[in-house]
Amino acid sequence: MKRSTIALMAVAFAPAAAFAQNGAPPSSDASGFRPIGLPASPSAHPTSGPSPRGPGTWEPLGPFGGDMVDVNVSPTSPNIVLAASSSLYRSTDSGATWNIVPNVVAVYDIEFTPTGDVWIATNDSAFVSTDNGATFTERNFGIGLNDQTFAIEIDPSNSSVLWAGVADAIGSQPVNVLKSTDGGIVWNDVTPPGVAGTSATDIAINPSNTNQVMVTFGGAFGGGAVYYTADGGSSWTDVSAGLPSTPALTVAYNSGMWLVGGGQLFGGQDFGIWRGSADGSSWTQLDDATWPNQVVTDIAVDPANPNVILASTTDGVHKSTDAGATWTISSGNSASFSLNSVRLAPGSSTRVLMGANSFGVILSDDAAATTRVSSNGIGSLDVFWIAANPLDTDELAVAFQGQNNGGVYTSTNGGDTWTVETGLPGTRYNLVKFDAAGTLFAISDGPTGIAPEGLYRRNPDSSWTLLGPDQGTFFESELFDLDFGLANPNLFLMSGADFGVAGFEATIWRSPDAGAAWTKVYEGPTGQGAVAYAVHIVKDGTDNTAVAGLQSFTSDPAGLNGVFRSTDSGQTWGRVTSGLPESLWGYSLEAAPDNVNRLYVTDGNFSGGGIWVSSDAGANWENFLTGFNTRGTAIDPNNSDSVYFWTVFAPFPVYQATQNGTVITPASDGITGSPRQIVRVEGDNPRILLATSNGAYQLSLAAPCTADFNKDGFVNSQDFFDFLAAFFSQEPAADYNGDTFVNSQDFFDFLADFFVGCP
Repeated sequence: MKRSTIALMAVAFAPAAAFAQNGAPPSSDASGFRPIGLPASPSAHPTSGPSPRGPGTWEPLGPFGGDMVDVNVSPTSPNIVLAASSSLYRSTDSGATWNIVPNVVAVYDIEFTPTGDVWIATNDSAFVSTDNGATFTERNFGIGLNDQTFAIEIDPSNSSVLWAGVADAIGSQPVNVLKSTDGGIVWNDVTPPGVAGTSATDIAINPSNTNQVMVTFGGAFGGGAVYYTADGGSSWTDVSAGLPSTPALTVAYNSGMWLVGGGQLFGGQDFGIWRGSADGSSWTQLDDATWPNQVVTDIAVDPANPNVILASTTDGVHKSTDAGATWTISSGNSASFSLNSVRLAPGSSTRVLMGANSFGVILSDDAAATTRVSSNGIGSLDVFWIAANPLDTDELAVAFQGQNNGGVYTSTNGGDTWTVETGLPGTRYNLVKFDAAGTLFAISDGPTGIAPEGLYRRNPDSSWTLLGPDQGTFFESELFDLDFGLANPNLFLMSGADFGVAGFEATIWRSPDAGAAWTKVYEGPTGQGAVAYAVHIVKDGTDNTAVAGLQSFTSDPAGLNGVFRSTDSGQTWGRVTSGLPESLWGYSLEAAPDNVNRLYVTDGNFSGGGIWVSSDAGANWENFLTGFNTRGTAIDPNNSDSVYFWTVFAPFPVYQATQNGTVITPASDGITGSPRQIVRVEGDNPRILLATSNGAYQLSLAAPCTADFNKDGFVNSQDFFDFLAAFFSQEPAADYNGDTFVNSQDFFDFLADFFVGCP
């Protein structure tokens, strides 16, 4: 019945796409829209089940949500609802709460038989359930490994007759339409000969004559077709004439006619929604100029009133009550939802279920006059960054992404509840960060077709202001990191890369006035595809020194990879070579909590990898550890010898390094997603925060032990001597009681804690 743009994700692409740090996006068009043939972001680690216990257990923080491809409700048990994503979710309370169904791979389509059996189209053929979706059994197609399935359709007059639409596996799978007449035991290839090797995206059957079937086809990056059979698949007719040549994604039967929708934002490939004759020989366009975009991902028709049509789109659900003559655009205030599916519950003209990118499940009880998010328990939101307010570490923010949408969630209670930032445009977001004054910033990664990319600032009234930099009307700046000055809090540095018409070079941007004006202070060699993933201003109180991490896939990386350094507040940059390998891919930078000049850079190179450390603010480096494609670090704020880091292509997503990097321990217990970013939180509630493809997590740490003055994890004579040295030198660190003075009271307060020790 349904098919969505996100359903065409080529899951097989994920390992290759995982080469990019912090979810660097795959190919986009000039406006930043991504094609349906590529995932919104990579998955470098398994996401089913926790990893072995390590130094601690990660606690999920949410927010709830994720990319839902389909949502369907049982015709026999209306409280049973299933939702399809990278996992399958099941609700027993009409969608109020959700639990994951174990042992099920990525799901693209959910169909119920009239008696309540469930068929699902998955990344690995089709599966069936006879217990309302609690457990599933595979029904293998027998066509080899490339059996990613986008559509499953059940003959309404005979549930033993099944149809399946199979992905093209980038052109390597010519079997794209299958039919079974024995309940999925044996499958026969009925692919139309003129379209073999193109993904079958949806299938619809005429319930009055089940030999009449229509199938839509769509290419990942473009191209599409519609085929019709009047004899159950023995012969086919190409009925694409008169339709757009862009991807056809969905088809529905409606009282002697067919409704077909499709298109994708990538490349402006409009399709819209069309009504066809009984045999598909003629077509009439139903969408019009009032539609924000001509992209339709799914169609539902009220069986009690065929004049009522619901179309899920990238701009919410559009509704017609006159057979498509006129439309209510984004019905029920749904414009902020990029929808993948829409269904009416069996036997109902009012209960509507929708699947959305990022927000998860959208429900309506009044025929889409109003809509609401109902994703409690769905932990599949693709979170790219998480940050805590240094003035109140219970205030958190996360940046999240869908394929061509996203946003920012914030929490003021440590992640117990979350609120979406409605003042921001619904684009992808790579980063969120609070400055020292508690102001929140976010980096938008486009698409520019929705709103300009660049840095946004949250204002005191909760509105947001775009700060730039602006290189033009197209998608021209991919930005991944941001840092602020200490001496001059208005000094901003951002790192990333040019894109599209601006070229493909690593870039570093500088603003001396809090984003009012920007200068591109570094631009890499033309056409080399390098990216500056990280930038850091050394917090020594001068803002003079800054470092950046760069990476390039070029076969000649000389001068493109590694660490770059500035000693004039980010105005000029030079490559650092002392102690670093030529091949280093610089993905993240972090300073030790007890020494601002001790810096760590992660090396994500596949042929090497590891972590490198500098004791002189990035001028010289030495190896800390090797053997891991590391992408980010977070150092325990109360123990500098405890370094957490996340990886790709390793047995576990997160590890802990101790004893100066010589002891490595898995630290992934509780994590079910692929990491995107990791950061430490200091203060009275020290913890590590982790952004993943399945939401955000936190790892609680031991409370700070103030008598451990040098933060080596022990209270001993060295702490006493270190405190004395700082005390007699009148260093700020010797202000032990925090009263802004270094005096005898600090000495006595330290002694009292020193002799008590730590728990």
